[in-house]
Amino acid sequence: MADKFSALNNITKDLTQKDFLGSDINVRAKKDFAYLCNQTGYNCLNNVGYQSVKTADEKVKSIGDFLIIGYDTAEKVASFPQKLLDPQRANTFVAVVVYKDDEVQDVLVFKASEFIKPKLFSIYKVLKNGTYAINIGGGLKESFKQYSFGYVLKNL
Repeated sequence: MADKFSALNNITKDLTQKDFLGSDINVRAKKDFAYLCNQTGYNCLNNVGYQSVKTADEKVKSIGDFLIIGYDTAEKVASFPQKLLDPQRANTFVAVVVYKDDEVQDVLVFKASEFIKPKLFSIYKVLKNGTYAINIGGGLKESFKQYSFGYVLKNL
């Protein structure tokens, strides 16, 4: 597992928030996430780098704020600059829109607080170059079903 992250530690370019979130895959992920929310009965509103998700029924309930990133399964890890996420902030999540061959495979949702102190064998990593990473691997495993969009939101 360490090999998967060592290559990322060598990245020296410091991406700004605009550069990272403005990349093609992340712009597409934001649109696909909003579409998924709309189709499943949630409202998705812009909130300074995040998307605020609320229920769309008569009792509007805030679900939380989501940092949306795109992830191509051809990569080994989903990564993003640390400065984009405040893991101390309550009800904050990272939504990873997973693409394979340019098609959405799944949307995975992770609690931001999990990035505070990742454990040795955790899927969450804090890299030396100021990057957070999630070890999703080249394909979706059965073990990631617990992070699926519908499953996570149903249990909030």
